[in-house]
Amino acid sequence: MLERHFGSDEATKKNAGLVWELLGPGSHFDVHAGLWFANLSKGPLWGMKAAMGDDETSDDLLSPTDASRKIGRGRGTLRQVGLELAVKGNEAFFDYVSDKIFAAAQDEVKSRVENQTIEEGLLMILGEFRPDLKSWLGPDKRAYLQATYGRFDGKIDDARYFLSRNSVPYFGGTSSPWSTRYFSLDAGFFYGEDRRTRRAKGRSEWEDSFAYGFFGRYVNFSMPSVISPQVGAGGRGDLALQDVGVNSLSAGMRVSYTTCKVVCFAFETSFVPFTGLGVLGYGRWGNLYALTFFGSGDAGITLPIPLGGLMTLRPYASFRAEWMSFLNPSTQLAGSESNGLIEATVPTDFLIWGPRAGLVLQL
Repeated sequence: MLERHFGSDEATKKNAGLVWELLGPGSHFDVHAGLWFANLSKGPLWGMKAAMGDDETSDDLLSPTDASRKIGRGRGTLRQVGLELAVKGNEAFFDYVSDKIFAAAQDEVKSRVENQTIEEGLLMILGEFRPDLKSWLGPDKRAYLQATYGRFDGKIDDARYFLSRNSVPYFGGTSSPWSTRYFSLDAGFFYGEDRRTRRAKGRSEWEDSFAYGFFGRYVNFSMPSVISPQVGAGGRGDLALQDVGVNSLSAGMRVSYTTCKVVCFAFETSFVPFTGLGVLGYGRWGNLYALTFFGSGDAGITLPIPLGGLMTLRPYASFRAEWMSFLNPSTQLAGSESNGLIEATVPTDFLIWGPRAGLVLQL
């Protein structure tokens, strides 16, 4: 439900209009919008596992690990929109964000819970934990909210090896496409400081800023994965594909550093040390659960362009990489009684990387 409120161009326009109405002349905020020319693939840990070639199969069968190499990476242009706002500005923004988060949680409960008594109980509990961002944030902190959304498209080579996809007979031929919508939402706060230092024997002045804080993150996407019924010790049945939905909710820490003279060099990193829960959805075969590790890094340049002393434009370009890893997910899925257990070739990690470009408006 968060995707409906934040993960589309229409939602972005609506949110931008409402935020603009809430902000007063005394507010201090940064708005950014840009494009991320990204790739989505299985991560380096999965590559190491696949290189070990630990599948035991007969000579006439393609192993699940070898079959998973047929699934190519996805490519897409993701939109990124975000807002940073000082608490000393217009606090109505925090009420707005709190309302949006609570509304999304309400929609999720109403869509998934059929029992009215349980639904009312859950809504009461949600009401008790409704976020009050103004009370959580002190006078020296800045809040931020960022949504990333778009679509990845990839292809599956030699798709004829797979007899079914999502439990339906599959005739993929020599090549077959796959695609997924991608959505992530980050919300958190910063504590930062700015300082000016003299360098090069006092002849040049540099402005540095350092900020750190904490954030929560929700991610949703899917990617094809290989499953194979177990037919006996050391043997495997026919290979199949399942579009696996990846959902993760986590909390972590974010650090950024910027140094400026004429051009600014900006560096940012985020870290989630297994303080998140990941759910891998295999459709009719069930779900796998795991703790989530997340790490990201972003390095780039910006060019500050002052406009009349009231605002500053900052076009930027950077390279960003995000790594999501799951801690020891089980590979056993319970199929129907007639099919027995299903062995899932689960990617232990995913990697998203690519260049970004966009514009920041500071007021």
